[in-house]
Amino acid sequence: FINDDSIKLFIGNILAAGAGIDGLQKVCSNSCFVEFAWTPADHNQAEDRLHRIGQTDSVNAYYLIAPGTIDEEIMEVLDNGAKVLESTLNGRELKEYDLLSELLKKYK
Repeated sequence: FINDDSIKLFIGNILAAGAGIDGLQKVCSNSCFVEFAWTPADHNQAEDRLHRIGQTDSVNAYYLIAPGTIDEEIMEVLDNGAKVLESTLNGRELKEYDLLSELLKKYK
């Protein structure tokens, strides 16, 4: 994929392809995810394969989520976790959020 211009698509597992691969930023700027890891950090790491020195284009990350599937729920949980993580790392105060309580309310 990196060394052959005739290859236009790279398929990789989010955890395996999200770490240890360098050079993608030189040949692409778009990524599409069809699976979800259990932590926002895994998603950030996978997206960051394109956000590296040498990237000259705007980077787009697309997440394919089918309506009415468990993927919608997982993405919501990941999004809320990412907000908590970001506020913690950036020293911002976030309204009290208890992920477990939110999930229990949703599925009671």
